[in-house]
Amino acid sequence: MIYTINIKANIKGVNLVKLILVTTLLSFGLFSVIIAMDFIMGLTEKNIIATALNPFKVMEPNEYFILFLLFLVFIIDMIGFYLNKKRQSPSQPNNEGTPKG
Repeated sequence: MIYTINIKANIKGVNLVKLILVTTLLSFGLFSVIIAMDFIMGLTEKNIIATALNPFKVMEPNEYFILFLLFLVFIIDMIGFYLNKKRQSPSQPNNEGTPKG
């Protein structure tokens, strides 16, 4: 099942800034760990940047297969969500807003 977060309703003002700041700091931190590990392994600067910016370049065939399976599960889940939503929607237009009487 697909879970979504309603960002507009839950996050306002300072909380939005905190979310952006934490996301940015985590991204830079993890990116620097990737670069540091490649540097410790003895890669050249060109290879360090290439592998950090394109992680698919260093993946093995088994990892590609797992990535494909995860992507396939995601697509199947989205199709199931769409079909359930389509099945639950009424075939007649909704007339709740019209006055009765």
